[in-house]
Amino acid sequence: MGTSTDSAEEKRVSIEKDSAGEKHHAGVEVSANEVDTGAALVYGEHGELDVAEALRVRRKIDYHILPLMCSTYEILGAPLLGSPSIRVPSSLLDTIHGAAILGIREATHLTTNQYNWLGTIFYLSYLAFEFPQNLALQRFPVAKWMSINIFIWAVALCSHAACTSFGGLFAVRLILGMCEGSITAGFMIVSSMFYTRTEQTLRVGYWFLMNGTAQIITGFISFGTLHIKTSRFEPWQWLMIITGILTLLTSVSFCLTNQRQIIVSSFGFTTLQTTLLGCVDGIVEIVTIWTGVTIAARLDSRAWVAFIYFIPNVLGTILVNVLPWSDKVGLLFSVWLTGVGTTGFVLSLSWVSSVTAGHTKRVTTNAIMLGAYCIGNSAGPFMWQAQYKPRNRVPWIIIGICYACCMLLVLAIRYMLVAENKRRDAEPARDDPYDEVYVERLASDGSGRMEKVKVDKEFLDLTDRQNRDFRYVY
Repeated sequence: MGTSTDSAEEKRVSIEKDSAGEKHHAGVEVSANEVDTGAALVYGEHGELDVAEALRVRRKIDYHILPLMCSTYEILGAPLLGSPSIRVPSSLLDTIHGAAILGIREATHLTTNQYNWLGTIFYLSYLAFEFPQNLALQRFPVAKWMSINIFIWAVALCSHAACTSFGGLFAVRLILGMCEGSITAGFMIVSSMFYTRTEQTLRVGYWFLMNGTAQIITGFISFGTLHIKTSRFEPWQWLMIITGILTLLTSVSFCLTNQRQIIVSSFGFTTLQTTLLGCVDGIVEIVTIWTGVTIAARLDSRAWVAFIYFIPNVLGTILVNVLPWSDKVGLLFSVWLTGVGTTGFVLSLSWVSSVTAGHTKRVTTNAIMLGAYCIGNSAGPFMWQAQYKPRNRVPWIIIGICYACCMLLVLAIRYMLVAENKRRDAEPARDDPYDEVYVERLASDGSGRMEKVKVDKEFLDLTDRQNRDFRYVY
């Protein structure tokens, strides 16, 4: 949704004195283009939308925009939280980790640290360009800007196939991270543009769970490329070319974690088995995200649902440490358990938009959250050192602690939001100049005269702190 021309503090407010010397606000008359662009639609010449019309519009958005977002995110995806250090190859775009078991490490002579750096540079670049990308999303048309980034990403992805050394892979990974900054942030902005705070929880969950279907598709593509026998191209190169072409098609139509498959392979599964077992990660993600966001939307409780869905992650990190190394099935299920907590991250994505008001503040908050996410994922790969193999107990313990901290954090945030809502409820009534802002429009009776319509605070680009009527959801 567009931003207002003037900041909230610069709105023209006329204050007059009445006969008793008390201040009162005579109100402000503004044109529709001086407030959020949504006001032009809601308070324009056609009048306000009634409930039935609003539902019809939402259905139209669900039938047209939401499927486009879901199908695009299935191809685009975004690196999952999975854990602070285990990045699932969750999208068709970022297949470096699927390529790891197809021979890319051997073909390009990568050391363990070099391979880890390929994961880290992606997130460092993501971090560096996250805020500039958010600013660009605010200044330029969202669809066109994302389409440009997707196109560049697709070219970089195809370029992986031509890389023969660490240096070449490092360069293309840096470009991928640069473009990634527009993807999740852009989808969060689009969701907040077209849906109410209550509706966002479900819709964000719907397009994010497409990561799960992408994992399934990538698994089958990887399995298929293993059967391609060519003299000049290896399976991992075919994987990059195929997914790159799919991404190119996506860029036109729209106008992670790192070690996971390597860990599964280390349990004793063959390369073919590992590629197919990777599909289960996608199924786990689809089921858990869908159930999680549905429950959160119906109960209107994000914090408690996120807390509950983080429990299997903690259990999984414990089991992968204590089960016998010979129990590869048990170890496999333990790793799958650590994918359930992705639901908590998805709920956080919708939560940050729901508890932040003001377009500029929301864009900044999105950038900060995704920036912190990048920092964690940049540092994570270096926990997986040779001295910890084969059990990798130290990394798994650290991951378990991180998940436990996430559980405590969501409850702490909930406590703070509940307390702030109570403080606002207890505040005495006060004279707020933003209660009396009006926009002019043509009268609906066809007389040609102009009439004034009161504009709701939601269209004034006020932050959640400035708008004392704002209540936080938790």
